[in-house]
Amino acid sequence: MNSVFEVTTPNLGGLLTVDEARAALGLTDSSRDADLTRLIARVSASIFRACKVKSDGVNPPTLLSEAVTETFQVNSPVSSLQLSRRRVTGTLTVTQNDAALDDSAFYIDRASGILSQSVPGLPYRFNVNTVPYWPKSVVTVDYTAGFLTVPDDLKLAAEYWLRVLWRDSYQTPSALIDPTLKSEEIPGVINRTWWVDPTKQSLLPDEIREMLKDGGYVETWIA
Repeated sequence: MNSVFEVTTPNLGGLLTVDEARAALGLTDSSRDADLTRLIARVSASIFRACKVKSDGVNPPTLLSEAVTETFQVNSPVSSLQLSRRRVTGTLTVTQNDAALDDSAFYIDRASGILSQSVPGLPYRFNVNTVPYWPKSVVTVDYTAGFLTVPDDLKLAAEYWLRVLWRDSYQTPSALIDPTLKSEEIPGVINRTWWVDPTKQSLLPDEIREMLKDGGYVETWIA
């Protein structure tokens, strides 16, 4: 089964506001707001990429709410359709071979983004033998998916990395504590150890990857 995915109303927002970034870095004025704006955009984009959010190839991926259209070419009967974006929050319309389906004809699991046909007179998935299959057809789904409000743990991941990048690239000399630093000795001219060897880790710290994984933000079915 093939599908074509298109973002119709892009959301270019970031995971943090400038005020939140200032607070995370201990800044008290707006003199570095331009730097913060750029860094927020880069941190957010990198986190969205790390979460393997599907992109239409034109607009950058995001976990935030945006309107999309997805068309499935169903070549053989399937029990459900997996939308490319989870957390469906807005109006959902479904057409099959250009014919609009009534809302009662399908069921959407908004959290997982799984779209199934409804069983007349029975609760969704009442019996696996009664669940109808999507027949060979072209199914088009218009929907809105993504977070309307950024969850606190996602903000925490963004703040964590913001501090790391700010310390390394924008703050001279650094007055920020390195969150990846495990210990530091001053007497013999400094001996530092990190929780993760900085020469062996990827650009995105492992701690942030774990936050994203534990929060359920990383997509597992999209390459």
